[in-house]
Amino acid sequence: MSEAANVVDIPIQYTIPIRAAAKLDRLYSKYTHSYNSRALTSKAFTITANWKTRRTHGAYFMTWPFLYLHKHINDSYIYHDSSLVYELRRYYAEPEAASWWGMPVLAPDDPVRIRMEAHVYKLNRQCRGRFTMSKWLERFLVDDMGMPAEKVHHVGGGCNIDTSRINTQGRNGKRFLFVGKAWERKNGPLVVEGFKKLHAKYSDTELFIAGPVTCPPEAQNVKGIHFLGLMSHDELLEYFNLCDFFVMPSRMDAYGLVFVEALCFGLPCIGKNIQAMPEFITDHINGRLINDDNPDELADCMEDVLLDGKNYAARVEALHDEYLTRYSWKSVAQRIIDVMRNDGY
Repeated sequence: MSEAANVVDIPIQYTIPIRAAAKLDRLYSKYTHSYNSRALTSKAFTITANWKTRRTHGAYFMTWPFLYLHKHINDSYIYHDSSLVYELRRYYAEPEAASWWGMPVLAPDDPVRIRMEAHVYKLNRQCRGRFTMSKWLERFLVDDMGMPAEKVHHVGGGCNIDTSRINTQGRNGKRFLFVGKAWERKNGPLVVEGFKKLHAKYSDTELFIAGPVTCPPEAQNVKGIHFLGLMSHDELLEYFNLCDFFVMPSRMDAYGLVFVEALCFGLPCIGKNIQAMPEFITDHINGRLINDDNPDELADCMEDVLLDGKNYAARVEALHDEYLTRYSWKSVAQRIIDVMRNDGY
């Protein structure tokens, strides 16, 4: 029990997730044994990224992290934001999604996919439990993968930006913020198209784009757009304070900690009605949700929050203390510890 209690006093480790082949899903191993995910990932990528070579070595390369974990998993918990099985299904149904991660499209009868999924199901059986960031993943693991509900626990995720430095004095009610390194996956092109339509009607609106290393072609020389590039959490803090609304209708986003951060800083959010985004955003209350990748629909949502900004901001502000509590890593750690104590640790 003393080991579990110590977790309260250390930061939650932000590890690379265990997503075999390209990204390892967030693993929060029981405290008595752990592994260096960065070192393992680096080792994995000594195999060339060329898919022909991956394909040659695929059966081993794509499953060896699971082979390692099987030796240590029986008394461990896995903390993660997504599921390899979900992603493999999504890539096959929507091949473009695979390109966002640099992943292959594997048919259900592909031997590599069969072996990968078999290892995931084996991990599910062997591990003591799984902690999920989102409710949608909790439902997927139970409803689609057949994990016992008592082994799956939604614990959420936390804000990585210093909320003690919130200062909204510089806001003018007309600035939108986009934060996302994965430009295509985070639907950056759609945000630009939606903003251009909005800006044509309201020429004093602005869009600040952070995340990509270089300015995407769609965002170059567009009136009202300010490209910020890749920024640290400390640098982003200035723009969470400066801007009024957050917009990122991702095409695929397992959790989306940036929504947590935006809400903690009092920004009404615009997202897409998929995966975890509806868990953060209640349509017409603290933001808007779009259903399709339609620039007109997005522009309408942006116009709605713009024109009714004070009411949207007031509703977000009313939940400010709740957001800070719910989306702190201390709270996440406590929820993890509560589950473990209930399991007898």
